[in-house]
Amino acid sequence: MKKEVICKLFFALIIFSFLISGIFAAVPTAGTCTISTRAECVAPNQIVMGLSATTNAHGQLNKQTPLYDSVLCCGFGDGVTTCTGANKIIGLSSSTNAHAESPSGTTYPAANNVCYGDLSCRTETTLGSCSSGEIGVLSLSATTNAHIGAFADYPLKICCAGSLTYPCTIDRAFWSLDGTNPISSSESALTGQKAFLIIKGSSANACNGKSVSFTTSPSATTNPVNVAFNGDTATGEWITEWQGTGILGTANPSYSFTATLVSDTTKTRTSENPLLLVKKISDADCAGIVTCDGYKNANQCNTNTPCAVNLAEQGTSVGVDCTASNINCACAWDTTTNTCGFTSASINPFTPTCGDGIVSAGEDCESSLGLNGKTCSNFNSFTGGTLSCSNCKWDTSSCTGGTPGGNCGDGVINPGETCDGTNLGPTSSCSAVNSIFTGGTLNCDSTCAFDTSQCMGSSNGCGNGYTLCYNTLGESYCYPGTSCPTDQTSYCNNDGVCDVGEGCTCADCNDKQDTCTSSLLCSGGACYSSTLPIIDPTCSYGYTLCHKSGSSPSRNYCYPGSLCPLGDESTSNNNGKCELGEGCTSADCKDGDLDSCSRNLYCHSGKCYTSEGPMVFGLCKITQSITKNCDVEPVGSKTIVATGTWTGGDATKTGKIYDWCTHLSDHPISALCPAQVQLPFFDYIEMIGSVIIIALIYLGLIFKKKILRKK
Repeated sequence: MKKEVICKLFFALIIFSFLISGIFAAVPTAGTCTISTRAECVAPNQIVMGLSATTNAHGQLNKQTPLYDSVLCCGFGDGVTTCTGANKIIGLSSSTNAHAESPSGTTYPAANNVCYGDLSCRTETTLGSCSSGEIGVLSLSATTNAHIGAFADYPLKICCAGSLTYPCTIDRAFWSLDGTNPISSSESALTGQKAFLIIKGSSANACNGKSVSFTTSPSATTNPVNVAFNGDTATGEWITEWQGTGILGTANPSYSFTATLVSDTTKTRTSENPLLLVKKISDADCAGIVTCDGYKNANQCNTNTPCAVNLAEQGTSVGVDCTASNINCACAWDTTTNTCGFTSASINPFTPTCGDGIVSAGEDCESSLGLNGKTCSNFNSFTGGTLSCSNCKWDTSSCTGGTPGGNCGDGVINPGETCDGTNLGPTSSCSAVNSIFTGGTLNCDSTCAFDTSQCMGSSNGCGNGYTLCYNTLGESYCYPGTSCPTDQTSYCNNDGVCDVGEGCTCADCNDKQDTCTSSLLCSGGACYSSTLPIIDPTCSYGYTLCHKSGSSPSRNYCYPGSLCPLGDESTSNNNGKCELGEGCTSADCKDGDLDSCSRNLYCHSGKCYTSEGPMVFGLCKITQSITKNCDVEPVGSKTIVATGTWTGGDATKTGKIYDWCTHLSDHPISALCPAQVQLPFFDYIEMIGSVIIIALIYLGLIFKKKILRKK
């Protein structure tokens, strides 16, 4: 009997050791990575790299030979280990039998980086664990020249996040009247007022870009349209409806809504209390609200609902054309005075018109502004004659000297030309064509005239309370207040004439529009109107939002490039949400966030850019639309159509930029979307294998017992 017990204990120990040895257990769950044997890392799991051992290991790029038995195995993705420059997990000293360095290391060749999917990885040495939304992948013995181990083995942890590491779930849903905060039990909306549906997702990495659909209860005539997550937040909009409830059908309705993830309809959430009470609107509710100042609360003011003030009429009364494509008019709530007022701002893309007195991208000059100091000698080797501005292009047809004769396209600049092919002559930059331009790329079109459509400058003008300044690189920007920072004051020649680009700090421009937006004149050193409120700007292509510190006025402004002047960095509350006014340099604002960029522009590398490609200003006005989103079959890509509208006159409808602009829609863009999160794999085969082995061992024990009894 004693011998039999010992045998059973011995076999039980074998079984236990067999099961905990990792032969079956060392595979990742969906959305995670772990070190396993190569044989265990089978579909849908993916091998990312080879390892000489499960710990204290050397590394090997995927598919290098001879193959190591141990691997980093991830339970998500498609197995593509191509490096994009942003998805490095660790670096290796060589392609195999290699030491490792941290994701931020640059000691080892980039060709030996271990990369995977859209993972963004970092090191963690303090907490010993990863942040919410991240997974622990590996650990290193040092920042470089290191051995590799499982996540728990070494103090230097490798934490990664990506679109597939955690699935997107809807964690919270609530009504809002200000677009941010939940409504209180005492708040209600009038019929026709705009309400916001706020959705909070599990994480920005998992949810960003995914679409959400809405239904209301009671069922509305028009449901809110689908919206996409921006980071971990999706914000829907709905114009409230009144429908009678109760026994008599006369009671005000209280609405809830249900949000559903389009890509996974099992992920839903119903809005939390309080419900949105909608009251029937009466004539008295909008009585007297014919201009913006009639609104008495921020939501109705900022959304111009439900009374729909005629902004075009109010704009006309203060000299603003709200119907112009480059002017945005709105009612805006002033948080200082708690009043509503009319406001207007210039928006991108700016739609210039030859003859409007403002040199814009796509133009060389404006006849009404003179020659801006230019002569024939500024172009090639002309020695005399008369330079003129014709159709907003420099005209050298009356210039003398240089190289007469020739044809456009021969590479030689002749009279009547300002460039020829790649030959730009001495005028090789945008600013050399006209000092209003402060950067960008100068080209030559098919008619041998300058193509300034990709030049950048201050053609959009400064808003109320701002003045034109130039940084040390000569790039223009609008700064709050009546003076510029030291050594950044705008150009001024004190000749009594307000030249383009001089700015309101120049005495020549007093009481003149100069670089101000329409309806504003220079007064006391800044663009000013007593009838318009001062509002924070939205930033143009190539600019980032900064915050003027120190003395009054302490306001936001847009600065060229992706860095703010020292001390003027935009504010950030570090809550992980890109909120209006934080700016593209904020840690909360990631690439693709809207923040304070102008229409159709998004944060990219610290400044305002576009989400789908470079925006071209000037005579080509570009709009973009998504005709097929990631959630529509076949999933995996979205289709973007860019449409170009040429805003210039007939004389400008020529050249490669015109042809390119008018044929943009002929070439839809197919952009890849992140792969969908794979369903969990429960390793049924391995579980069945374990049961069979246990059963065989158990049968072996019974068979042995019978043999012993026969003896």
